Amino acid sequence: MAAFADLAGELSDPDAELPFTLPDAERFAAAAGWLGIGPDNEVVYAHLPG
Repeated sequence: MAAFADLAGELSDPDAELPFTLPDAERFAAAAGWLGIGPDNEVVYAHLPG
């Protein structure tokens, strides 16, 4: 299964001074869970040009 993860939105700390800062564990777990990611999943990151 493939899914789009909003790295700049849901997977970043909205209160951080710098962009793409890792959020706290609770926010990250909630976003990952919403995407269907759990302890038995493997995640692959791919950057598509464009």
